[in-house]
Amino acid sequence: MGDLKWCDINGNGKQAQTDDEKATMLLDFFSTVYATDNDNDFNSTNTRINDSGKKSTDLIISVNDIYDKLCQLKTGKSPGPDRLHPRILYESRCCSVPLIFNI
Repeated sequence: MGDLKWCDINGNGKQAQTDDEKATMLLDFFSTVYATDNDNDFNSTNTRINDSGKKSTDLIISVNDIYDKLCQLKTGKSPGPDRLHPRILYESRCCSVPLIFNI
């Protein structure tokens, strides 16, 4: 990688030539762009109330909901991370809905 040139917050031109200088410059730049999240904060969950007055933690899924979603699958798309092709799910929706519902 060639030399990196940038301006600091005061407008002074700077140049990083060595690998250590480049790494430090990139670290400083990306640390201002990305925020650090606290990964240990699992105790509080956000609860939202929808239009029907139910909390979002009160998730109710019916067999018809699953069937409707399977009917809406775009069969021309590629398989997802589960490696199941949408065409297989779409074509087998009548027999696969009870299996999916009972998971």
